[in-house]
Amino acid sequence: MKLGLVVLNYNDSETTISFLNHIKKYGIIERIVVVDNCSTDDSFDKLKELENDKIDVIRTDENRGYAAGNNYGAGFLTKECNPEYIIISNPDVFFEESVVETMLGYLEKLPGAAAVACKMNCLSGINLPIAWKLPKFRDCLIQDSYIFKKVFGDPLEYKEDRLKSEISLVDVLPGSMFMIKTEAFDKVGGFDEHTFLYYEENILAFKLQKEGYKNYLINNCTYDHMHSVSIDKNIASVKKRFEVAYYSREWYCKEYLGASSIQLKLLHIFYKIGVFNYLIYKKIKG
Repeated sequence: MKLGLVVLNYNDSETTISFLNHIKKYGIIERIVVVDNCSTDDSFDKLKELENDKIDVIRTDENRGYAAGNNYGAGFLTKECNPEYIIISNPDVFFEESVVETMLGYLEKLPGAAAVACKMNCLSGINLPIAWKLPKFRDCLIQDSYIFKKVFGDPLEYKEDRLKSEISLVDVLPGSMFMIKTEAFDKVGGFDEHTFLYYEENILAFKLQKEGYKNYLINNCTYDHMHSVSIDKNIASVKKRFEVAYYSREWYCKEYLGASSIQLKLLHIFYKIGVFNYLIYKKIKG
């Protein structure tokens, strides 16, 4: 099989069903695996009603986050169909079939490519990066500090002219929707399941780079993303999201960047200051 898709659901069957109703008619996607990440509502039963020869609906035993849930779906898809390529997608996105065709065409011909994505059109009013540099330790400190990032900007952002060509070689692609070679995904062991949410893309990119693979952003096609629809269903508290992001960042620094105990303590200090600064900033802003 050429191409399959994995989509993760948690307590949001309405968004996932809408997504499936759009893409189920796309002939280029030969199999769709919906992973219900141990929802606490009736999502699984509702999604099961859509199951057919093209759509599989499976459920995890527990919600261990984005990485574990998508690995579970990719593992099922690979075992059942052995696709050459896999799309990992959030349910809160929309893309035309032509976008998939474009992505597949590039992934098949770009030298050394592991994964491709196209430009994200964020509909939620949040300015999200469409691709970014792989973080070094100092970048992680800035990511942890809300004020530092506000004042000095995001050091991981590419300059605008870098992303103006037809395709751009980039470090990290967003996890909201991308296509990857199954062989590459399997070779690096998929997503790191020590993360619940956040930093999965950075770790995957780190592992792919280590194996000599490349990631590309395709700048002549786009998809829509209603950012935070899925995240809000998983983690309602902003403070809790800071905490989850910190633990993922700490794991990345420790396991992949080889951060020392002193560096990790510094990271924790920046995180605590960052949360405090964010809460004060939001209180002032009202």
